[in-house]
Amino acid sequence: MTSFGKAALVAEAVRSGADGYLLKEDPARVLVDTAARMAAGECALSPGLDAAAVKEAMNTLAVSGRELDVLRLMVTGTPAPEIAVKLGISPRTVETYRNQLVAKFGARNAMDLIRRAVESGFVIGS
Repeated sequence: MTSFGKAALVAEAVRSGADGYLLKEDPARVLVDTAARMAAGECALSPGLDAAAVKEAMNTLAVSGRELDVLRLMVTGTPAPEIAVKLGISPRTVETYRNQLVAKFGARNAMDLIRRAVESGFVIGS
């Protein structure tokens, strides 16, 4: 349950294994109904979400878990050598993930990547 309803965030949660996504402003009746659907094994989304936008976000930007780890650390301003240490990977691997993310987001460079990722709601800036 969250107050963030941007399609990219919903898509990220579902890709990460969430069985549902509810908005805090949903009425109590919706919360109870959705919780029951999730308990029955369904993936349930808040009716307040733009389902078409969520579907598009799910299909358009396939970012791996490790790429997401690197991106989140980049957004916090963590330098590449420190990202490598935190994630237990080489600095060259961090650079590879960064380049893949730049391409996936259609960014010009790392700063443009961070801006696009935060503005789109794909990650939350610190």
